[in-house]
Amino acid sequence: MTASDARRTFRRFRVVAWIFRFVRPIFAKVDIHYRGDRPSSGPMIFVANHNSFFDIPVGLEFFLRLGIAPQIAVHRRFFSNRIVGAALRYVGAVPVEAGTGDQWLAGAVAELDAGRAVALMPEGRITEENTTVGRLRSGVVRLAAQTDAPVWPIGVLGTDEVWPLGRPIPRLRIRRPTIVVNVGVPMTTDGTTPDAFIDELAAAVDELIGDHATRPAR
Repeated sequence: MTASDARRTFRRFRVVAWIFRFVRPIFAKVDIHYRGDRPSSGPMIFVANHNSFFDIPVGLEFFLRLGIAPQIAVHRRFFSNRIVGAALRYVGAVPVEAGTGDQWLAGAVAELDAGRAVALMPEGRITEENTTVGRLRSGVVRLAAQTDAPVWPIGVLGTDEVWPLGRPIPRLRIRRPTIVVNVGVPMTTDGTTPDAFIDELAAAVDELIGDHATRPAR
């Protein structure tokens, strides 16, 4: 991606994120908590669990608050959803499926080498188990090892209450649920094997999913 393309993507990202941020309060409240410092700038890899299509608008709002527009890697099937798919295409998200991992990896490495961020949900699918993260794919380890970019684990809880698996659109409730986004401290692959890092990353996300006693929302 050229610098011009990056600026255009950033503008588009902000437009879509602001739309979602305006509409989101109709469906839910969002609390964001940080275990340590807030992510700022430079090459970063964001990794979160995936329980709902509503993870996408919540994620866009989260990055809007940080002032960054990462390249988002999403399984190709999510582009088939009319609402989410249109938003993903507009902000330059990258569709990923079996057999395209190397192509995605090369693009993600280029983004990080250019000083930008990448975001992914390496479970590769929506999981109905909302208290623990599913099996993580190995692409995140390969990406971190090739670039030395820090990996920020994120645990998200409550998006499935807004947009459960199997529903075509989010549901409205008189009592809006609260979605909790817990952001951990950055991790690196230094001194670990790929299998060990995957286990450590999954454990970090699991802990964040179950942790509400973090720092006040910002």
